[in-house]
Amino acid sequence: METRRVLPPAEHLKRLLDLCDRMEGLRDRIRSLSIGREFMEATIELERSRREMRDALREAGSAQGPMAELARRHHLNQMELLATVFLLRHRILHRSSSLSGRRILSSIFQGTFSVLSGTRLLGQDSRLLKSGMVVIQTRSPRGDVLNTRYKLANSVYRSVVEEFAATPGSGSSDGLQEATGYPASLDLLLDLYRLANLCQRRGTILFDFEAPNQRRRTELPGVRRRIASFRQRIARRLETSVKTNLPWVERFFNEQGIEEPERLVVAVLFFQEVFYGTPALPIVELVRMMSDSPRTFLANRSRLSREGRLVRQGLAQIESEESERDGIGEIGLAPWFSRQVFAESGGAPPIDPGSREKFRRYLDGLQDSSQFFSDLDRG
Repeated sequence: METRRVLPPAEHLKRLLDLCDRMEGLRDRIRSLSIGREFMEATIELERSRREMRDALREAGSAQGPMAELARRHHLNQMELLATVFLLRHRILHRSSSLSGRRILSSIFQGTFSVLSGTRLLGQDSRLLKSGMVVIQTRSPRGDVLNTRYKLANSVYRSVVEEFAATPGSGSSDGLQEATGYPASLDLLLDLYRLANLCQRRGTILFDFEAPNQRRRTELPGVRRRIASFRQRIARRLETSVKTNLPWVERFFNEQGIEEPERLVVAVLFFQEVFYGTPALPIVELVRMMSDSPRTFLANRSRLSREGRLVRQGLAQIESEESERDGIGEIGLAPWFSRQVFAESGGAPPIDPGSREKFRRYLDGLQDSSQFFSDLDRG
């Protein structure tokens, strides 16, 4: 019994787009030929490509990836999925993002009557439009499908492009660092900060209750896949680091039982201080970043409370004492943490506010430059 090779999502997408390219090229060639031997050969090749496309669509329908998952969620058939693939191809290759209904249907159906029958694919009550995967760019004055212009929804297009860009080996720079460990705590914290940025985007989508549900249905799955992919990248780099030498911050996290949501908070607070000079952030923003659902949001509030692990172990401190309720106020890292990270990396830590103010008062009291150099010589 022959075993069919299971293709990764990027390979399924490549196969579909390659077949679209081939079919479009054959159609252009057929239009330029007179009826004869070459015309018949091109027509036979186009029909062969159509059969291959049907097989590819059947396999892609059960694959992973943003378009396949959306197609399953909205119960799209093969022709509806093919219409979205042609719209994706057009948006990638051309400045104009829309196509007329006539152009779309003539690309996926063979024969005039089939094109006419296929207008139901793009009708107002069609699954493509109701699902939000395809939207109307310009409606025909007479309302007919063939002269109306359609485009792939922005959210679907972004999720496909971002998924492909984030796939290791598909052109992303992430693939260049797959086998390298973390030489220092700063490098691991930077990756955790990047993961936290993805989680912040997830939180923006998930907890924007005024936004239409369509955004959550189309954008959220792609962001979650990117989060999972980046988690795998961190795990692989840590696995390599174990063979060499784990950075201090990973050893510290493991010894203290600091879990991933709390590690992300540490990374965000660390770089918030380094990049922006603000040592604390609102607790509610960080809880949104940690949470993958409203249910986990409620559970994560306790992580950043006065009884939470970060505060109890002296790694973080609640900045606002105005309320005893959990989740109120701001939280910041304890100063010793950044000093330890920079000490390991061989760099100078940022000047803390107290030292900065002390130095300012010293400068205000200087009489002239000779006093400064004299003090400098004395250390």
